[in-house]
Amino acid sequence: MKKNRPGQIYHLCLAVTEREDPKTFIGWCGLDGTSGDQLHLFYSIVPERRGRGFATQAARALLDYAFQRARVPFVNGGCCRDNRASYRVMEKAGMARAGEDETGGPLFYLDRETYLAQNRGLFIREALPEDVEDVYRLICLLEEARFPYEDFQEIFRRQREGGSCTGLICQTEGRTVGFLNLRMEEQLHHCGAVAEVLELSVDPACRSQGIGKALLDRARSLAVERGCLVLEVSSSHRRAGAHRFYLREGMADTHKTFTQRLAGE
Repeated sequence: MKKNRPGQIYHLCLAVTEREDPKTFIGWCGLDGTSGDQLHLFYSIVPERRGRGFATQAARALLDYAFQRARVPFVNGGCCRDNRASYRVMEKAGMARAGEDETGGPLFYLDRETYLAQNRGLFIREALPEDVEDVYRLICLLEEARFPYEDFQEIFRRQREGGSCTGLICQTEGRTVGFLNLRMEEQLHHCGAVAEVLELSVDPACRSQGIGKALLDRARSLAVERGCLVLEVSSSHRRAGAHRFYLREGMADTHKTFTQRLAGE
């Protein structure tokens, strides 16, 4: 492994061999990048050994190294437009589609927070319209209230379609166990973009399993990508456990929130 500056990975290239015959070269794989902040995954298996999972195993091993040993923020990858076998390798390794390059080839991406969540059996993705019932259940649990479902559904739809908020769903074994709603916008008093966690709810039966942390980590990563200067959250005085959680996650108790109920609420 070569480095261009202390603490930064420049290039890592490994030979791929079979466990039963480690002296026989069957391919190569590696991580390449100009710094530890951005690494590109690459791999190739000789034609006669393809279709046996070697590329997927190599990709997973490289991602393990990147996120656990090197602790890089994210890894990206890409392939030719028609190379569907390579698509599947990156998807099986846990990477997600992230657009296309100038030739139409797919780009893939995985950040460290998502990787860590996947390795705890958690899967985090953006909320879809069909998630509204699960989101409704979790928000009602959070607020210990039952809101008018049709009104809730309409607000959820407007937030998703208007782009004012990004909803994050956390699932395990196909079941939705957590939800975080993140608003990112420019604010005058910060003279820049600010990210605010509007709601964070975890199913009571699944708490203390790292779900809230996984969602907050992903929200923080999105905020950094968007160039936000600050990540904020407001939390009721009665939620002492939530306060301890946010403090453990590196947030500071710096503000007071004042509220006043208005007519019609």
